[in-house]
Amino acid sequence: MGADDHPPGEYLHVTDFMSGHSTEDNCKHFLVVLNYNLPKFTPSVWSRARLRLCADGGANRLFDDLPGHFPNESADAVRKRFVPDVIVGDLDSLRPDVRAFYAARGSVVIDKASDQDTTDLHKCIAFLEDKLDSEPRSSLCQSKILIVGGLGGRVDHEFGNYNVLHIFASLPLVLLGDSAFVQLLPRGTNRIIPVGLLSRPHYQFSISYVSHHGLPLLAPSSLLPEFEFAFNA
Repeated sequence: MGADDHPPGEYLHVTDFMSGHSTEDNCKHFLVVLNYNLPKFTPSVWSRARLRLCADGGANRLFDDLPGHFPNESADAVRKRFVPDVIVGDLDSLRPDVRAFYAARGSVVIDKASDQDTTDLHKCIAFLEDKLDSEPRSSLCQSKILIVGGLGGRVDHEFGNYNVLHIFASLPLVLLGDSAFVQLLPRGTNRIIPVGLLSRPHYQFSISYVSHHGLPLLAPSSLLPEFEFAFNA
C-alpha cells in the first residue's frame, strides 16, 4: 500500500513493538484499545506505552477481557493494574459501571458525542495527532500508535479501521492482531525489520515482484516489476 502524504524515499520499519524489549530503552509507543478481541500480547505492549487510550467500548473490552490473560490473579486486581489514561468517543457504548471504575482511578473521559461523522478510532487518533507531530522521525525506534482490537469482527468496522490508516497516512499507525499486523507503507523503499514475536513463518503480502535469498516462497505466476520485496533469511 502507498501513502501519498510521504514523498518517495527509503523508510525503515522496526517491529519491536510486539516484543518484550526495544531497540532503544526509551522507546515508548501510544496504545489505543478498540472493542474487539485483544491479542495475547496486549499486556506487553501496554507496559511499554507512554499513553493508553480506550476508544469508547474498548474500555468495556479492557475491563471484561483482560483479566482472562491472568488466570492466576483476581479480576479486580488486574483491572486496577490496567487503567487507561484516556477514554475517547461518543460514549454510546461505554457502560456506566466501567466508566465509574476507571474515572475513580484517574482515567480522563472525553465526550465527543457532538461528532457523529467519524469513528471512535478516528477520534482517538485525532486526539494523539498533535503529540506525534513533535516526535523526531529519524530515530531507529520511532514512536508509533499501536491499535489492538482492530482486526477481525464486523467487516464494516474493520474497513473503517483501514480507512483511518489512509486518513492519517502521515502518522505511524499499526493495527495489531494475534498473528498479523497492518500498517500503511509509504511510496518508495520500505525496509521492515522483524523483531521478537514477529519471527513467524506465515507473513502474507500483496506483491508484484519478489527477490529473496535462502527462503522458500510461493509467488504469483505473472509478476509485474512495479514493486520489489526482498527477503533475507
